[in-house]
Amino acid sequence: MRVLIFGGTRFMGRQTLSQLHHLGVDITYLSRKRLPDDPSLSPVIGERSVVSNKIENTFFDVVLDFTAYQVADVQQTLSTVKTNHYILISSAWITQKETGTRKFSTLENRYVSDKVAIERFLIANANKDFDLT
Repeated sequence: MRVLIFGGTRFMGRQTLSQLHHLGVDITYLSRKRLPDDPSLSPVIGERSVVSNKIENTFFDVVLDFTAYQVADVQQTLSTVKTNHYILISSAWITQKETGTRKFSTLENRYVSDKVAIERFLIANANKDFDLT
């Protein structure tokens, strides 16, 4: 199985990458930070909008996205790579925004609104070329 991970060097992404690596999954990760050298990992280092051309037209069974912050991030990914399954790591804040259980600062509100837009975009486009989780 081939997996592309956006992020993967910090927090949940690093743990996920580590577990997949332990299972023998073929991993390419795109991140601003490099993990210690491991010949079985394929890093693409840099800002996602700048270096994603290095994986253009590559097929991945799964895209695991920890770092999509705007719809354009996901649009670029889907126009750059081919995949059967797209997993977006979003935000629990979305539920809090939709239910009104939390007040957000202007910056937080923009972040959550962008995450909602990404989810809506992916839902609208899922099952055409990929499954969505």
